[in-house]
Amino acid sequence: MIMDGCFHTKVVGVTFKNDDGSDRQRIIRNLARNGELEEGTELFFIPQPSNPYDSNCVLVNTGNGQTLGTLSRDVAAQVSPQIRQGYTFKAYVSAQTGGDIGYAYGINIKVERYKPESTGSVRTGSTTGSIYPHVVTLKRMFADFFPEFQGSVVRDEASWRYEYGGRVPWADEALQLKRQGEYVESCQLYFRNILSRGDITLGWAQGIFKTLACAGDIADALAFGREWFNYADLNATEPDTLLMHFSTLLRFVQNPETDTNMLPQYLQSISGNPNYTIDVKKTDLYTDEVLRKIRCNV
Repeated sequence: MIMDGCFHTKVVGVTFKNDDGSDRQRIIRNLARNGELEEGTELFFIPQPSNPYDSNCVLVNTGNGQTLGTLSRDVAAQVSPQIRQGYTFKAYVSAQTGGDIGYAYGINIKVERYKPESTGSVRTGSTTGSIYPHVVTLKRMFADFFPEFQGSVVRDEASWRYEYGGRVPWADEALQLKRQGEYVESCQLYFRNILSRGDITLGWAQGIFKTLACAGDIADALAFGREWFNYADLNATEPDTLLMHFSTLLRFVQNPETDTNMLPQYLQSISGNPNYTIDVKKTDLYTDEVLRKIRCNV
């Protein structure tokens, strides 16, 4: 990527609570005390187009999905449209402020802007173009989630449902967000809750796999599916449906030229959205990253 701009700003709304009830000041305080808001720590911008108060709203999150605040309305009005145009923004902590008695915690950030461009060389038969901006964001989030996920305890669906009395609200919300095409927000819920709980079920694993795939982050969907089967001790009574989806997606990736027309149909079938559409050339299907996955037998 080619950087073509840089500016400094501060995270606002740091004294508010998040939609899930978590306290932003408490989150910032704990991160600061653990040395996780040092200068240079990377943060992530998550657009919130469905925000009823500001369609340009941009959340500022940690790598594991904790919301620290937002960009100011004026800054978001500039950043949000550019994200939709394909620009990539990288944010880094420049200073953690406040925290003394009577003073709220705050965060100053340095923001770098990168021009839209393809993230990898393109496979034969396709045309060069930028991948979806949300795919770039998902890749950065997944890179933080993946190492931590590998320590999660696998729970079978029956024991999970018994313990929690059926469905869990955040899991339902993540599923609904996926159906609405809010892939970053959906994965945020999965990643944050799985890491905080320390366990994962087949249903949640399928949710992550389908959300990544429907978003167009094919490489990470395959990486997650492969790792799941490397160590997940599934209950023998559960149908191995994730393996079926993994094998189907892998077939499309191994035969991209012959199956390009079929891939959108398959993704639509697992999206839960009858109006789902995707431009395959804006996914990572034709990038070197996917080619490496195939060479390594995924």
